[in-house]
Amino acid sequence: MTAAHTGTYRSAFGGLLAILLLAAAPASAQYDFPRVGLSAAPDRYVDAMEAEIGAEFDIHACVFAHVPGEPLQLPLHSVAWVIHQACCGASLDLVDVQYNPDLLHEGASPLSGMVSSVEGCLDQDGIWLATLTVRLNAPGPGDYLWAAGPYAAAVDCDGGNPFFMDMPVNITVPASTPTDSPSWGAFKASYR
Repeated sequence: MTAAHTGTYRSAFGGLLAILLLAAAPASAQYDFPRVGLSAAPDRYVDAMEAEIGAEFDIHACVFAHVPGEPLQLPLHSVAWVIHQACCGASLDLVDVQYNPDLLHEGASPLSGMVSSVEGCLDQDGIWLATLTVRLNAPGPGDYLWAAGPYAAAVDCDGGNPFFMDMPVNITVPASTPTDSPSWGAFKASYR
């Protein structure tokens, strides 16, 4: 392994370690920034789900308070968000998007960035932005961390630009379960 490869791996590992440390730190040690990102549920932050390789499933882009279950304490005018992979080797094909009809949405795709806004002020416990129907491409069973996060400044109802954190979902591809098909030995024995 060359020194350039070692530096690249250390940099990627350092970034992943920072994400994991922020997620694992006690709530009292974290700033209470709202989060924009992905959830397995549209009405609350659910950070894990299972999916089969090649199967279509829904995942939701949302805005929630930093602490799961707490109400969002920040009335918003707009939020800019984008879907990105956090870790490790899988991709999502975007099959369909159903945007929240109560919001205005600008942008080509959630994969390249969207701005979701309201004409006045949106003051809710949580904000559902869109439901994404996706297909998972993965090299095999394992855990794949996907997130959406801010890509530009949000605008609150006072015209300020609050800081947002991202919100990841762990997508688990379960290991294949054995089927009732015969073993190779049993298959050979049937032709003797």
